[in-house]
Amino acid sequence: MDHNEIETLIETRNDERAALADIKQVDETTLSVNGHVYVIETNVRNAFDLGEFSNKFNPILTRFDYIVGDWGYGQLRLKGFYGDFRNVSKSLRHSAIPDYLIEDTNFGSNYFILHNLEAEKEKIQVINLIEKNNGLE
Repeated sequence: MDHNEIETLIETRNDERAALADIKQVDETTLSVNGHVYVIETNVRNAFDLGEFSNKFNPILTRFDYIVGDWGYGQLRLKGFYGDFRNVSKSLRHSAIPDYLIEDTNFGSNYFILHNLEAEKEKIQVINLIEKNNGLE
């Protein structure tokens, strides 16, 4: 099988692939993904492509506060990160995104960062719960 045949099979598979999520673009910078509101925080060199994002998106990514999409060799790769307020490994926090972009993506690649606004509501609930438990209310 030569390279052109492989490319054709990949294109056919992508065209036939069913979307795993209900994704709608509300406006230029806002998306609805399975009812969660996302904002495009960063879009370097117009990296965000709704069709490709819909094709690559997996519902497991909805648990993350941020989704980074980067392009390499014509393929979109998605990776999730949590907000800095979360008790997770530092490499999975929002503040680690610049390191990820430098160390794990192609140099100078186009990328975008989506922010899950639903996570902000959760953050406020966590802070309120902590204050309530510490008697700071």
